[in-house]
Amino acid sequence: MSLSADLSCLQGSRGAEREVALTTLEKQLICPICLEIFNKPVVILPCEHNLCRKCANELYQPSLFHARTTMMVNSGRFRCPSCRQEVVLDRHGVYGLQRNLLVENIIDIYKEEVNSTRLRHSQAMTQRISSEQEEKTGHARALARCHDDSMAANSRLAESAASSMEEPDMAAFVQVKMITKVKAASASGPSETLRPGYERLSRYRFNFSEQERALKSIDFIKGSTRLISTSPTRHSSEIIHRLSPPSSSSSLLHPPLHLQAVTLFFYLLALLVILQRAWAYVGCFICT
Repeated sequence: MSLSADLSCLQGSRGAEREVALTTLEKQLICPICLEIFNKPVVILPCEHNLCRKCANELYQPSLFHARTTMMVNSGRFRCPSCRQEVVLDRHGVYGLQRNLLVENIIDIYKEEVNSTRLRHSQAMTQRISSEQEEKTGHARALARCHDDSMAANSRLAESAASSMEEPDMAAFVQVKMITKVKAASASGPSETLRPGYERLSRYRFNFSEQERALKSIDFIKGSTRLISTSPTRHSSEIIHRLSPPSSSSSLLHPPLHLQAVTLFFYLLALLVILQRAWAYVGCFICT
């Protein structure tokens, strides 16, 4: 399916179908080299696959280096990483490839859709947490009001009981009724007791430490750097071996040490002779 068809499916779908269409479109927009979303995509011919300009340059430079070392005239060749078809570039190299403006526009639309989807998910989760929090706090406030009403009624009952005890001539049936009310009030407790941590929203909290350790244990950088570091060394050693002069020429450029010592001795001897003659001329000039 083409990118335009995937984009139309994404824009015309809702819910789970939208998520599937978004995932399918993302797979179409991933560069086969860096495995990221295309950055400045270019079209390579004749297969018409897309690559990041930087990734295409990374593919082109080793082939150009190899062509220069082997003295090849046509140096702009590399293979497409998607279909392995040979790609021939002109003298401009990677910068002669045409930018795929359609893919760039689709990438912009995809990023907008992803951001809007994340915003909707965030708003839905925030609304859900807020509604549950409001439900729990509302229930706690209702229990607090009920407890306050009960405490106010008990305090009024205690005041009336205390005032009745100060009246010794009160009728017996009134005293019995008051005693019954006091016993009932003292025996009655709160209708519902909240357990500790009732207001917490701990089920919306997740510990990602295990996933973090798993991601840190993945080691895929050393191998790639090792491969990258060994290949230029091999090429450079081959170049040095090809360009190194033969042993005879190196012996001519760097003679043995005893020959250098003899040559230096003769130079010093000639310098002494020249100085002696100069001193003789100076002596003759002084005498005259």
